Amino acid sequence: MLDSVDYLEYKYLSISTTSKHNQSLLRLPDREYSEGKSLNLLITSEEVAFDTIKYFDGKIENIVVDIERKQDINLFEIARKVVRNSKLYTNKPNDLTMEAVDTLLLKQFSQDLSNKKILIYGTGNIAFKLALRLAERNAKVLLDGRDKQKVEKLSEALNLVLPKYCQGHITPMNKNSMLGELNAFVSVVSVEQVINKEYVSLLGKDSVSIDVGIGNFSTEFIESALEMGSIVVRLDVRISMPHSNASLEVQNNQYRFFTDIMGRKLINDIEVVAGGIIGKEGTIIVDRVKNPKQIIGIANGYGGVKNETELTETERKNIKIIEQSVRKYD
Repeated sequence: MLDSVDYLEYKYLSISTTSKHNQSLLRLPDREYSEGKSLNLLITSEEVAFDTIKYFDGKIENIVVDIERKQDINLFEIARKVVRNSKLYTNKPNDLTMEAVDTLLLKQFSQDLSNKKILIYGTGNIAFKLALRLAERNAKVLLDGRDKQKVEKLSEALNLVLPKYCQGHITPMNKNSMLGELNAFVSVVSVEQVINKEYVSLLGKDSVSIDVGIGNFSTEFIESALEMGSIVVRLDVRISMPHSNASLEVQNNQYRFFTDIMGRKLINDIEVVAGGIIGKEGTIIVDRVKNPKQIIGIANGYGGVKNETELTETERKNIKIIEQSVRKYD
């Protein structure tokens, strides 16, 4: 299969794994990063991963591997041993999946999830992160899954970390109280056709049902949901491509935050810091280390900024000197 790939078309090779063990190698739809097209492969075999990465090393400029351990295969460790000529990056597909669901729901409900009743079926990594995100958006999140005890524990844990004044909350699902009430239903498990027809009775008017686990919905569920007018979606994680692009940019050695914003240096023999670096007391804090345009203040020595009334004469004089340098970059 790989022999027929025209690798000259691609700027990236993305390799991920899954908790399912259906196939050792599966080609997924191509994706478009901001700098070029990506060939996407799903691999569940250590031997296949080794051979594939070795084959494409140097043929495709950038290799992106899944850093998450969904089964007993460490793609990043394999890639570190094999990659010699390409640039190596990592990504976290679970986070990107969560971002894709979040973005899709925001689009569906005009960027406002306040008081929307959203059922998440699943108690794994993605379900946990998604429940927290949606509750933080003030949605009323309900959790359900095959292990009811785990559902209870996760709901309790999630509510413990929600912001104090958050209007959203997370509760275990009570089907009898939710008949026809759900605005959205998201299934996030690695079991096929686990969602049966009985869940259709929970869907409200203009609701959306999202199959994240791929194959979670039974034929009867899909047919009945569509018949009642619910939108049924098999999640396409390409929705989260802006997040993928941002992740690659951050990992790039030329990421400008670390070259232009964050750092410390001397300007006219006066130390300045920027980008979150904590300076000793009296250090001048600026907005960016390269060509600063704004003076934030004088460091107090423990991560904060001195009050104007606390400044010494020397510190006031230093500020004026730095102000003259800052004006040159306006």
